[in-house]
Amino acid sequence: MDPSSFENIRRAVKEQHFKDRRLEALKSSLSCAYGYLSGEQVALLITEFTFADAKMDALRVCAPRLYSITCSQAASVLRAFDFKDHRMKALEAMSPHITDNDLSALDSALKFADEKSRAREILMNRPQPGFPPQQGPYPGAGSPAPGFPGMPAPQPEAYPPFGGMGLPVANPYAYPEPGAVPPPYPTGTAPPPPPGGLGAVKKQTECVEPSGYKKKTETEEQYIDRSRCRSGWAKTVEDQVLLFWEQGDFGYIKKMKSQVIDLCQPKELDDSSLTCTTNLWYCRATNIYFDFKNFNPDTTSDRFRGDVLKEGEVGGHCQFKKDLHKNQNKNKSPLQSWFAELEHYTSLSVKPIQGGLCDVVVNRPTIFMKLDAGINLYHHFCDFVNLYVTQHMNGSFSSDINILMWDTSSLPYRDLFSDTWKAFTKHHILRLSEYAGKQASLVCFKDAVFSFNPRMIRGLYYNMPLVPSCVGSGLFKAFSEHTLHRLGITQDNHREDEFRITLLDRSTKYRRILNRDELVGAMMNVPMFKVKVVDYTWKIPFLEQLKITHNSDIFIGMHGAGLAHALFLPDWAVLFELYNTEDPACYSDLARLRGVNYITWEHKEKLYQEDEGHHPTLGAHAKFTNYAFNVDEFMRLVYKAADTVKESRRKLLNSTLSNLPDDGSTSKLKDEL
Repeated sequence: MDPSSFENIRRAVKEQHFKDRRLEALKSSLSCAYGYLSGEQVALLITEFTFADAKMDALRVCAPRLYSITCSQAASVLRAFDFKDHRMKALEAMSPHITDNDLSALDSALKFADEKSRAREILMNRPQPGFPPQQGPYPGAGSPAPGFPGMPAPQPEAYPPFGGMGLPVANPYAYPEPGAVPPPYPTGTAPPPPPGGLGAVKKQTECVEPSGYKKKTETEEQYIDRSRCRSGWAKTVEDQVLLFWEQGDFGYIKKMKSQVIDLCQPKELDDSSLTCTTNLWYCRATNIYFDFKNFNPDTTSDRFRGDVLKEGEVGGHCQFKKDLHKNQNKNKSPLQSWFAELEHYTSLSVKPIQGGLCDVVVNRPTIFMKLDAGINLYHHFCDFVNLYVTQHMNGSFSSDINILMWDTSSLPYRDLFSDTWKAFTKHHILRLSEYAGKQASLVCFKDAVFSFNPRMIRGLYYNMPLVPSCVGSGLFKAFSEHTLHRLGITQDNHREDEFRITLLDRSTKYRRILNRDELVGAMMNVPMFKVKVVDYTWKIPFLEQLKITHNSDIFIGMHGAGLAHALFLPDWAVLFELYNTEDPACYSDLARLRGVNYITWEHKEKLYQEDEGHHPTLGAHAKFTNYAFNVDEFMRLVYKAADTVKESRRKLLNSTLSNLPDDGSTSKLKDEL
């Protein structure tokens, strides 16, 4: 942030004499200021607060506005705290924004050995919300394999390394309002799309709301069986079901729908419009105008520049609520909101299309997306899940749409799972650079949607709080079925007395199974186990990977992005995370969302760890070594998984039979089943 703006904020805080008023002054002045805070600026701001709790509150206000800070800068903030508990909380708040691993700089602000150890743990598992990358490759991010089909010349990966799966925050769960009732569990199928593209703004109100968004009525009694929850965490099971529905199911979309606001209202036919959720997590625009003549993607490796569009370079002809728009900057961050891209939206004096302002008019409905790392299945499918949620928000699932990748660089995007786009569009993926600095750089889109981003705080599914002890999101089941159907992936015929087991091997340096052949041999000695060993690299086309996964009853693998294949397992399957390497929630949560069973290694003394682990800068960690497993214990767990599959098949069959009409017309089918 420029010195003048920062001094205005600091002065506003100093002028107040009570801590609550100082905090309010900090919040209000930050909301009116442009730009990110540096670590040094945050350190100066929190020194304006006397007590440790007040300093922590101030840091939490400032943290979302930090920009790619170093460990040295984070240390300058930590020195403002006298107690180690506060220092650790402060580090957790800042960790998503730290882009290096300079432990010596961080240690200079820490006094005790245990907090230095805790600091290493925080850095190892820190989330990376996708801030603009530094120049040059990050440690451990190598070039793509030579000869990868369809890839341009190898270049260093511009994304930072990925840490843990959840943002350290205060307890995010709150009880529902008094009188709230749980919803019905949705049917798991996508609602029928309304006719045509994304549909006009007026047509959205004519769509029938899918039953998954609606809450339970008194006559519906089956919802708990469908979203399986155990009591003991919330006040009641009903409270628990409701929380799960709102956090990771269709209730999440209903909540987002309730937060839509009009930021620029049309007054005449063919006027522009801009409607968004609060904080601009999602936006919908009509007749929107962009001026890209000053945009040059070749000058930077920054995929998410926030200064591409300036005043007068984006807008429309409509009644613009400037102050309301200005207040939606609380989550301004590249992979969290669209505020940076739409910050300078302007009300134009003429209709951009009818007034002849546009060199190019894009008539096909277009979804703008900012993408996470295309080389990592877990992270890239956050893109696809949020695209699917965006389609629900908009009420259309047409594939006759454009998808435009908002990437402010000209770097190649390494997409190992590009076949998945066929589930959402029948056209090739556009890039922002196609419109940059050309003679025809004044571009108007008649119908545009700005998708939910993959690293939103409390979004789907990265950085997502999830109520424990509940299984089965209708939204994730619908996403799985929608994607598999669009891609033509089907379930093969199989014998009910056999179990198709897929073991996911790893050709990476770490988290390899040292006695893999011994474990595979033990399974193959059991006639009812049909075992397949796969290594899901680029050498196996992604659609073939999906086919294998979807036809697996038990899917076994070490902790790693490949376990995101759990999204496409059949309903009765078991995900067996062989060892979670001390990151227990990531894939167990994903399995719970998808509604499949999950098990992992239960007795650590029955596994062999090759060494303590060798992260290049953070030292010992369970993720950076290899393992061998006791064969008898492994087989016990495989048999346990097989029993679970058998029981799940039985329940699904009984559920199918009970839902068939009892009128004689289906008696033959029931007998066959």
